[in-house]
Amino acid sequence: DYVELNTSAAFAKLCLGMPSDKSPGVALYTDHRAMHNESRYLLWTTRQREYLAGRGTTFAAEGYDYLIHHQFSGPAVELIDKIAEREFDAVMPPKLAVLDRYGNTASTSHFVVLHDALRQGLIAPGSKVLLVPAASGVVAGFLSVTIGDLRV
Repeated sequence: DYVELNTSAAFAKLCLGMPSDKSPGVALYTDHRAMHNESRYLLWTTRQREYLAGRGTTFAAEGYDYLIHHQFSGPAVELIDKIAEREFDAVMPPKLAVLDRYGNTASTSHFVVLHDALRQGLIAPGSKVLLVPAASGVVAGFLSVTIGDLRV
């Protein structure tokens, strides 16, 4: 239906991949405390609220059937949903997740969740799904898709 992604350089330094200072190879250095906070989570809600207002609609009016967050932390996703409910003044749709079975599958997480839900028959054709990426402090956004006759 639509895709909106934005980069926020202010958060880029919070997750860095570089040569390890302790062993051969590469390492990921992440400041989790600074990265996982309300100001970063508001990147999604603020931008989507503005986007929808520009289209003359609201989050509730979009009628999402499911919500798929980046699969990085169960407690953080719960916090994000509470913030989203406050910011959108709407109840969040049911979440689809695989974090408990597969862990954080990085940039593929939305597609792993989608594949898993389709395989289980949880998503019917015509369902409207909102995907909310959150890539290591750099990219935030939202993707709205209406599922066609997909089969796995």
